Amino acid sequence: MTPKQTYDSSSGISDYQKGQITITSLLLSPGPKEDIKIHNEKVSSRRKQDSISKPVTGSFGTTFKLLKACSFCRRRKIKCVVHPNSNICENCKTHNEDCIFDHKVVNNNLESKRKVRTKTKSSKEVNSSIQNPFPITLTGSTPNSIDISPSSTLSSYNTSDHIEILYQTNVEEFTPFLNSNVFKVYLDKFCENCIQLAVSQNDPTLFDSHLDIINTIIRSDSFEWNETNLACFFLVAIREPISYSIIEESLVAFNSLVEEKFENLSVNLILGAMVIDGFYSMFNGSKLTTNRKLLSKVSYYLNLSDSNIFSHHFLFVGYFIYNMVWLVNDDTKLSYVERKQQLLQLEFDILLWPAKLTPELSIVKDKLGGNYSAFNLHILHNCLLCCFYTYALKSKDTISKMIHISPVPGLYHFISGLAQSNFRVIKEINSPWTLLSNCIVKTAKSLVDLYEIMDFDPFKNSLYLFTKLPNVYDNSWQDEVQKGVENILMGQSYKLDDDIDGAVVFWVFRDIRSLALQSQIDEKMQ
Repeated sequence: MTPKQTYDSSSGISDYQKGQITITSLLLSPGPKEDIKIHNEKVSSRRKQDSISKPVTGSFGTTFKLLKACSFCRRRKIKCVVHPNSNICENCKTHNEDCIFDHKVVNNNLESKRKVRTKTKSSKEVNSSIQNPFPITLTGSTPNSIDISPSSTLSSYNTSDHIEILYQTNVEEFTPFLNSNVFKVYLDKFCENCIQLAVSQNDPTLFDSHLDIINTIIRSDSFEWNETNLACFFLVAIREPISYSIIEESLVAFNSLVEEKFENLSVNLILGAMVIDGFYSMFNGSKLTTNRKLLSKVSYYLNLSDSNIFSHHFLFVGYFIYNMVWLVNDDTKLSYVERKQQLLQLEFDILLWPAKLTPELSIVKDKLGGNYSAFNLHILHNCLLCCFYTYALKSKDTISKMIHISPVPGLYHFISGLAQSNFRVIKEINSPWTLLSNCIVKTAKSLVDLYEIMDFDPFKNSLYLFTKLPNVYDNSWQDEVQKGVENILMGQSYKLDDDIDGAVVFWVFRDIRSLALQSQIDEKMQ
């Protein structure tokens, strides 16, 4: 066990250098919004504007207006840009998709509205699903006015069209791991059950049946991993407890695909593998399984994705974690200076990332609360920071020297605030993703590890809030963490300081630390 250290409250910050490879370079703002999307090459630009802004009356008194984004861009939640004298948007041209601009009913009878709404969600439905990453649309009436319950897919509605509706309505906005071309071919039973399980996690009866089918298929001798079933499996691995051995097996299979056809792999699948491998390695304290070259495709997707939606920021946290796990290992084959530069740049980017969140996705203060999407991102980011500084302080002869971090009360107080905020916020989420539950356990593990380096009483106040969670990857790991927490608390009760707010503590530390980093980065650039 590493001997506990005393601390020097006057520790300074110096010698920061800017990394040559930056993550902020990926945070490019999308171009200016187009006032109109061309939908018919036979009409003039003025007529096109009129046709979009004014409703058009069709037969039987049906009133339509042409949508401003094509079907493909609407499904992907990305900006639809059509240049003058072109009849296809840039995204459809890039992905070789048919660029189709549908009509939307403005005033019509109920039956016609139902037919159109099966293809297009209203803005109210989109906002509702963004606020809650665990939507429940299982039985009875649905936003699409048809029965899209998971149970129905095993009987009368067992079609690819129906599975696509399930995915687009309940899953895609949060974990876009499936390319749209997946639904143009037959989806086997394994893939269907993965998507249905991703939707039905709040229904124990449906969840158990789907998970049993998935596990049975994986263990069968005839099962083989491919691009489609890997992407579907990654949807499940984020949401539900899957054994480490199966996750490892899936990542090894993904590596084989990377070697065979990296250039032709779907970026959606790559994003899924990046998230699973990064979080899995962080929880396990292990090295990455996948090849880091896969990140060369990630920036393209992140630059196209809408920064107002959950998945954009969720994937950025996954990107940060993937890079952190890679950089803290000694086999990066980087020189000391290169590794130091990239670690400093990574810390700077992680600290500034919350400033890019929309108000709907931000947690300003713990007590003010927020929606489920905001809670989700808040927990993931806090866990990332706790792990980053724990990695640094535990490797006192390498990473801590590179980024000039010491076990001082200021840093420990910051980490304690992050942890306390996580332990409070998780209680606001019903049926959280397995990924979130593991982040809570990992946060507690970070405090236990740091307490071994230096006694810090506020850690006890934070750990007093920690409680075991039911849906983690490895229960024995959680039991070990719980035992460490109990050894620190020694059976005592602790009164929580209501004046301490984890979110507020974060902003104060972030401003001070990021300013120091920025000054050193600017100095290096000069």
